[in-house]
Amino acid sequence: RCSALARKGTAYFFRQAAWCPVTHALAQLSSAFDGMWALNYPTPTLRSGESILQGLPEGLARWQYAGLLHIAPFMRNFHLASALEIGRGIPADPNASLPLFLEVAAAPEAVVLAAGLQSDGKRLFDFYKPVYESTQTAAMFRAGQLLKRAGYEDEASGWLA
Repeated sequence: RCSALARKGTAYFFRQAAWCPVTHALAQLSSAFDGMWALNYPTPTLRSGESILQGLPEGLARWQYAGLLHIAPFMRNFHLASALEIGRGIPADPNASLPLFLEVAAAPEAVVLAAGLQSDGKRLFDFYKPVYESTQTAAMFRAGQLLKRAGYEDEASGWLA
């Protein structure tokens, strides 16, 4: 009975990922993630995370969602870019990974993203902040390496400095 309930809950979670950007990012970051998952479940475009956030009542769920909305999509894009670069679960395509690495590398600093968060949203953000910052640093390095390999030395040096 417990296994059946767990399977049902997991199935529900992944169905929610089809329309919610935060749930989608968390599902992609799960330990079962490989690049093929991202191809089977593309990033939702039906509703933006901001529109979902505005629909939540003031309180704990809204604060938590705000904290995750600010950070999870960048971590998701880094993992997808890594899978594309080396071909983990999908055919390798470093050219497709470069824009994702650049997006994460150019993302706002954690202190900017944290502005305005409160209560549990701030607590969640603070918990993931070190991961976000190292993901951003790694994305800068990976973007620089890909640009350097492609012969764009000047652009690469800006990311590798």
